[in-house]
Amino acid sequence: MKDVSMLNYVPLDTTCFQRLPLLKEKIKWFLASYLKATNLKERYLVELDWFNLGHDIVGGCLNEENVWVPKYESGINIWCPAPAAGQHAVEQVRLARLKRTCSAHLFIIPRIFTCLWRKQLYRCADIVFDLPFDNCLWTKENHHEPLTFAFLFPFVNNFKPWQLRGSFSFLGMGRVLRRLWDKIDFTTWDILRKFCAWSGRLASLPTSVVRQMLQSSKSFELFCTEARE
Repeated sequence: MKDVSMLNYVPLDTTCFQRLPLLKEKIKWFLASYLKATNLKERYLVELDWFNLGHDIVGGCLNEENVWVPKYESGINIWCPAPAAGQHAVEQVRLARLKRTCSAHLFIIPRIFTCLWRKQLYRCADIVFDLPFDNCLWTKENHHEPLTFAFLFPFVNNFKPWQLRGSFSFLGMGRVLRRLWDKIDFTTWDILRKFCAWSGRLASLPTSVVRQMLQSSKSFELFCTEARE
């Protein structure tokens, strides 16, 4: 009615960091505990990084046979594609996780164009949830759709089924995240920070302890208690 194109309200070509630069500081805050527990470095990927740095390729050199050999370094790759490129970003995330099993991935995308990327993201991610609107950061009046967060944690060595996805504790944590943010103001909870700190402990524990933490209901109850403190 105002002669304004509808596409002005559906920014398919911009990432959430472009729309809200302050979001990166929030992500650094709740990843700090996980970085400390795993000794990994965070890497914010742009489109050109999806095919090299997103696969942990940080450089390379020529060997004795004059063949270029890439150099790999594990880390926490933070993917923040535009909604229109979400399908291609998810494809690269799935390939990178299978090739380099010691790295973690955080996928952040506005909930637009979900027909192209959401199904594949739910198949590969350990936990997926929608971040609700916040009066300080991601406001409903300016952004219209919530943010989708997906965590893809490293594979667990010497422990079947190798993924944290589907375990009792992680399924319970996903339900807690959704339930809390549906009922209360999520800014009063540093639930993401404690969740990352909890999952970061798994890397330094023996196999038998990891199995107990993932499958035991007591471990899940302990996480819920820590989240509320």
